[in-house]
Amino acid sequence: QLGLDPQQGIEARLLARAQADGKRIVGLETFESQLRTLDSLPARDQARFLLVTLEDAEEIPAHLETLLQAWRRGDVATLERELLASLREQPALYARLLVDRNRNWTAQLQRLAERGGSYLVIVGALHLVGDDSVLAMLQRRGYPSRQLRD
Repeated sequence: QLGLDPQQGIEARLLARAQADGKRIVGLETFESQLRTLDSLPARDQARFLLVTLEDAEEIPAHLETLLQAWRRGDVATLERELLASLREQPALYARLLVDRNRNWTAQLQRLAERGGSYLVIVGALHLVGDDSVLAMLQRRGYPSRQLRD
């Protein structure tokens, strides 16, 4: 009803390209592990998350446009503010949905780096901004990063 098509997202396009090119594709987590993450939250936190999502549903298209424009400009401050504001208001959700998963992914990425080779890693923008981001965690482990621009 919101007019959003997940097949038009960048993840779907990159996945299709990788498959067409015969690239090996490995996930940092499974769909089942994502569900377990949400299920591990107390019932009241799950209900609050669902309620907030439903209450904000009408604003999603405008919010996505703001995020897209910030992403195109490389505006990390806006991305961080827009992506993390409501999540930080729910500490249990923030910890499980973001921090715990980012720690897990960071450990996996460090193992890949130690193995050597080239990898394309695709994660949502939520995981790339803020002090608890995958990038920040990798930097604290001694792996530098920099923002690329056209």
